[in-house]
Amino acid sequence: MLHSTLMFLIYAGMLYFLPANLIYVVLLIAGVRDIRRGRRCQKTELRKSTVPPSLPGISVLAPAFNMEGSILPSIAGLLSLDYPDFEVIVINDGSSDRTFELLSQTYELEAVELPTTQPLCRSPIHGLYRSKLNPRLRVLDKVNGGHKADALNAGLSFAHSKLFCAVDADSLLERDALHQIVRPFLADPDTMIASGGTIRVINGSRFHDGKIEKPRVSKNPLVLFQTVEYIRAFYTGRTGWNRFNSLIVISGAFGLFRTSAVKGVGGYGADAIGEDMELVLRLHHEFRKNKIPYKMGFVPEAVCWTEVPETLHGMYVQRHRWQRGLLDSLASHRSMFLNPRYGTLGFLAMPYFYFVEAFGPIVEIFLWGVLFIAQSYGLLSFAFWLAFVLVSLSFSWALSMCSILVEIHYFSHYPRIRDFLLLTAASLVEPFGYRQVTAVWRLAGTHSFLRGENHWGKFKRSGFVSGVGPVDKTAIQKEENP
Repeated sequence: MLHSTLMFLIYAGMLYFLPANLIYVVLLIAGVRDIRRGRRCQKTELRKSTVPPSLPGISVLAPAFNMEGSILPSIAGLLSLDYPDFEVIVINDGSSDRTFELLSQTYELEAVELPTTQPLCRSPIHGLYRSKLNPRLRVLDKVNGGHKADALNAGLSFAHSKLFCAVDADSLLERDALHQIVRPFLADPDTMIASGGTIRVINGSRFHDGKIEKPRVSKNPLVLFQTVEYIRAFYTGRTGWNRFNSLIVISGAFGLFRTSAVKGVGGYGADAIGEDMELVLRLHHEFRKNKIPYKMGFVPEAVCWTEVPETLHGMYVQRHRWQRGLLDSLASHRSMFLNPRYGTLGFLAMPYFYFVEAFGPIVEIFLWGVLFIAQSYGLLSFAFWLAFVLVSLSFSWALSMCSILVEIHYFSHYPRIRDFLLLTAASLVEPFGYRQVTAVWRLAGTHSFLRGENHWGKFKRSGFVSGVGPVDKTAIQKEENP
């Protein structure tokens, strides 16, 4: 009876992972086709364009909490972006370190009168400031609201532009990032409401004055594994779902939205743990429910470099929060699940995120546990066990390698042979232990979500730009609005 039960569970697990892996393959193929189509369209646009298009204004919202080690170079990088019409709104979300002090001293902030409009955020606002040296920069000082969503809502309340770009204040955008991410809005100015860009790992790279000089792959094994994860996620998930017009996640580190559309749905969810995914789902939900034509896009050429955790504790906190955010967002919009009103979003994307992304860690840990028990009691032949392990790990490695090759062939953010070899080695080692540990962390996140935990969860970043000298005020004064 034990043998029959264990074999039934093993075969059931295999039947679960077979369609899940097939979905990964379909998304990868669809993603590559979407990348190729996007690059062809971009070349066609460049050939046909004789007069530069009129570009819409963009408000860049950068929430900052205790970022004294990286805030100055990051903001310098944002202010030096190659885009004609943009403003930067830094939201100091109740920092207890010198974040606001450094901004005030470096950019010579002066208080301005708060508008009479009611802010979307719930926490009190201390004041609004503008830089004397660079009129593009405004700083909003507020009480910490406990969630990143509250800080973004505060910045959104004071955004002047037609579009707004949500970024992390400790991230670096490539100089042409706004030019790239705005492309879907130029192609479909009436219906496009959101577009996302690619997130790249900055740990190990060389940078100067808020700009990437030489992209490098870190030697830290944890960072290496995360780099592979990011490449795989964006070239199989985001590009693939974009091909099916069912993009559910636009990264909170770099996303562009129509200001009126987001304000129309009430801004970011005040208590949302995964505010980025929840907002995108709510936009889908409201626009489709009210039968309003809309589109969302993804631009892999638009790149944002961000710091990832370098310690096990940092990764645990991050993955724990991601899992809670995923479950919270799916639960909030469960009415779209298998609902014909929502098309491929309801019938394909929502079931995928429920059964593969949300419950995948549970199934994975359970199946490996069953395999271990069966092998320990001699109920499973070693040949069968070895074949299962080799097939599953080989498939995982092949998927990662295909994503890495897409990165090298089409984008080449990591041009050195050494970086390619490191990424290849990481993709080989990743399935042995790392994947299982992250599954356990996500399982812990599921348990916390079921218990009703709603805290944000913070970890100490190493500060990838720590030790950089003071920002040159002469250079700041040259970066005024045209």
